[in-house]
Amino acid sequence: MKRVLCFLLVLLLLGASLVTVTGVALVKESDNVTFTVIDEWGDRRNLQGVTADMEFTHNEKLNWSVEFTPLGETKTEYEYNTIVTDKGEAYRLYGITNANYNLLDLKNDSRQLKSDIETLKGEAMKDGDIRTMTIRMKDYFEYYPVNFNFSVDEMSVSWYTAMGYDDVGSYSFSGISYSRGNSFLQAMRDFLKIPVHEDDVREIRIHRHEGGTYSYGGAYSGSFDFDFYNAVFSDMLYFTFRNEITKHDQGEEKRVVDTSLIPGGYGIYALPLTENDVKYEEMKTVYSIPATSTVRALMKDEERNELYLALHENGKYILHVIDISTMTDISVIELFDFHEDGYVHVNQYEDFLVFIKNSVDFNVVKRTEDGKYESALTGAMPPEIIADRDYFSGNSRFAFDGERLVVLVIEDSGYEEISILSIQPDVMVFTKDGLQYYCKWLCSLGEPAVHWPQFVYKKSDSVRINNTEK
Repeated sequence: MKRVLCFLLVLLLLGASLVTVTGVALVKESDNVTFTVIDEWGDRRNLQGVTADMEFTHNEKLNWSVEFTPLGETKTEYEYNTIVTDKGEAYRLYGITNANYNLLDLKNDSRQLKSDIETLKGEAMKDGDIRTMTIRMKDYFEYYPVNFNFSVDEMSVSWYTAMGYDDVGSYSFSGISYSRGNSFLQAMRDFLKIPVHEDDVREIRIHRHEGGTYSYGGAYSGSFDFDFYNAVFSDMLYFTFRNEITKHDQGEEKRVVDTSLIPGGYGIYALPLTENDVKYEEMKTVYSIPATSTVRALMKDEERNELYLALHENGKYILHVIDISTMTDISVIELFDFHEDGYVHVNQYEDFLVFIKNSVDFNVVKRTEDGKYESALTGAMPPEIIADRDYFSGNSRFAFDGERLVVLVIEDSGYEEISILSIQPDVMVFTKDGLQYYCKWLCSLGEPAVHWPQFVYKKSDSVRINNTEK
């Protein structure tokens, strides 16, 4: 038996104002989808065992399921739907997320702030000029306001953001009673007590336009707002937040808020869940994080009963794999040197995780036979490849067999004056010796279809790995 890499990529192509002849032309290609090499570098034998399963939809009527094996046979299944159905799902929050509130929303939490904003609005109304006010948060709040969205199963606590100067933010409750929901809100505010930082200064601008309408703007300096991370299990919600204060100037060292008043300090917090209730009375800190460190990611594996916590610690980006039954570290892995203005994108799969720093450097973490975790492959995207396309973006998908990291990406062409459904899969193979293979294909479905402006979207994609006998 030998591990075979296999990608599952779902790509949705939506066409606008397409003429009937376009569909007819595509139907002719329905049973013969082919891929043509348009750019290639390296030894193609590195693709041994790699298969891409792609699903394409045109105008929500023409549907293709394509199994593309570069070193083997490409198989195509095709169907035509005469009735268009809406397959979309409503967007739903899961866990606790920040409410993206602004200074207008905070009028609920400070009568003085509300009064000062109303005064500023009145001054703008008199002459129609732009009025600006500098707000030192410490003058209005002792602790940072805790506003958030919460949704688990059929329960939700949703924050409505103020849309204008006459509005105030408010909450709606679903699946939980009004009194119970408000008690949950108060419990979170009592638990997450963070003193407002002395240097947190914000600016609000109000401009009255002709006709009596208003517009607003603002600027933050040295500010903090809750940015939550979640891991939702069937009976427990684990959450934490990013404790960094925004910087005044580029290059300024990281600063953090004071988390000493939170019971248990900075860490991962457990919020017990039942089928129709949130047991906020039992909320507690279950894993401590150094107060000078900052959370950058929190993920889970419910089957293995593990949490994956990424921290910015002492100039390093470090992964902590946590056993939930004991809330202790299984493995601690230093992945990158890391600075405040950097970012890391994380891709989680069944047997490995891929961490990508600043769209260039990568580190593959793999589970070992003894249940520990280790860094299995590191590398970087060559600059000449980066110049062509961002391969380490949200469109990238990965597979790893212990030796090879395969990167697959398909990006839609967007809006063009002459519409071309440019389906161009790009594949790269990395080993411990660096990039070994690169290739760009043109799918036959991507040839010019109609001289007509239209939008092309990438809807969704996913990845799976199979073990099959060669």
